[in-house]
Amino acid sequence: AIMDGVDPRLIVSAATTVRDCEGMIATPGAIDVHVHFDSAGLCEHAIASGITTMLGGSLGPITVGIDSGG
Repeated sequence: AIMDGVDPRLIVSAATTVRDCEGMIATPGAIDVHVHFDSAGLCEHAIASGITTMLGGSLGPITVGIDSGG
């Protein structure tokens, strides 16, 4: 459903992409404020679960990289 007062032809920018999400639920990304970055293998699982922002630390220096696949 479209909220009252929102034009369904609304263009946010030239890069706006329209997606057919009928039957789906859209939510903002979740924030996890207690992450141990020494478990880097769990980052992809977190992203797949809807977590888009992670705050935390580790038990020592570590570099975590995520390949966006695109």
